[in-house]
Amino acid sequence: MTIISWNFLFFCLVGVIIYWLLPSRSRLTWLLFLSLLFSLSWGWFPTLLLLVLSLTTFFLAQRTRPERGKIPLFIGILLSLAVLIVFKSQEFFILPLAQLTSLNEQTLNLLAPIGASFYTLQAISYLLDVSRGQLEAYKNPGAFILYLAYFPKLLSGPIERARIFVPQLYAPKAFDPDLLRNALGFISLGLLRKVVFADALFSMIPKDMFWIQQKGMLTWLIAFAFALYNDFCGYTNMMQGMSLLFGIELSPNFRQPFFARNFSEFWNRWHITLSHWLRDYIYFPVRRFLAKRFSSSATLVHISIPPMITMLVSGLWHSRLETGVTHMLLWGGLHGAYQIAERLSFLWGQNKPVRERSSASQVLASLTVFALVSLAWIPFQVGNSASITSWMAILNPDLWWVNMPQVAWIAAASLGIDALQHYEATDLFFQKWSPWQRAFATALLILLIFISIRGSRPVFVYAGF
Repeated sequence: MTIISWNFLFFCLVGVIIYWLLPSRSRLTWLLFLSLLFSLSWGWFPTLLLLVLSLTTFFLAQRTRPERGKIPLFIGILLSLAVLIVFKSQEFFILPLAQLTSLNEQTLNLLAPIGASFYTLQAISYLLDVSRGQLEAYKNPGAFILYLAYFPKLLSGPIERARIFVPQLYAPKAFDPDLLRNALGFISLGLLRKVVFADALFSMIPKDMFWIQQKGMLTWLIAFAFALYNDFCGYTNMMQGMSLLFGIELSPNFRQPFFARNFSEFWNRWHITLSHWLRDYIYFPVRRFLAKRFSSSATLVHISIPPMITMLVSGLWHSRLETGVTHMLLWGGLHGAYQIAERLSFLWGQNKPVRERSSASQVLASLTVFALVSLAWIPFQVGNSASITSWMAILNPDLWWVNMPQVAWIAAASLGIDALQHYEATDLFFQKWSPWQRAFATALLILLIFISIRGSRPVFVYAGF
């Protein structure tokens, strides 16, 4: 069941209506039923795998205590990693199985565990939080299964923390006009970013995987950066709105990332829930480990190793084994190198804190971050074999500007929305508009979506990670 479809719309409308008609004590069960039904729409095997991992993690957490040793913790983490690795290497299992059985490859693709990249990280964070004594193991298996399986975040996150998400399942809720208005606001904003911005940009980019070497390469690189951002941000906004219809708030995943003035700030604005997961469960543990084994005088060790390991893990998480992992390690390594260089510049006193710089200097810093992040999208998109050639070809100005006006107006509109969100300090800045302004904006949005979506079947990029 795809997100942008009439089936999903009907599924959500019926689900929301029944949810608010039910007594409070029955709503968790209903949400669990909806989430498992949504998972079943993608296949029985993904649902079975999700249930097995959820129940196993739930019972292992019951036996995970700081004073009881770490065997249950290690078993749970290894199980989640095994599911993640199988998901990342599904082609190694699907194609051989297709050759040995009478089932065709399309049927076997139904065995691919949807959302595994996201719910496995949530399972790991839950076990680690329980093992550290930061969270009591839950007693209700249904609540924990729902934590992993909750359908608005199942396919592509956000990567929620149990201690933030689960209490919302039990909190008293009342449906009111503000809840509906905010939910529809998020959904509308998501549709605008996904259907009008991201899909239009993706449709312009040449389909050849080596598109970056073609004429207009700089245009396509800018288009890809804004398309990827609006695609994933649009998905998150839509799911924030959908979840809000059930009275549950999902974490934001983006906060105007192209306004970032350094790379640390960028990763606090881009895919925020993954960045924070990597920070808390990779970066901080590595830094503590190094602090115990190296003296504080070993500055380069403390500055370089934690961010590099963290970003290489991020690259592995984004990779798919059938297409190779080295290009994603290159992407992660570049971002690790960016952060190391940034830290060294502060260490050597060649960088002022961001807030102390002039406005022009801050704008230049944002443009520099955007340029270097965009260059890193090359191995992310085209792989190692084309990356060096593509980077060298950027030096050829004859290949820069093709179709820039079409890309420029979408990028400008995207940045305009970001600017309004930034200066109004809310994603739903349009809620402050007058009724006639909102009515005009709604009519225009409906028209743009209708024009953009005709004959297309929107898919979300991050549903493939």
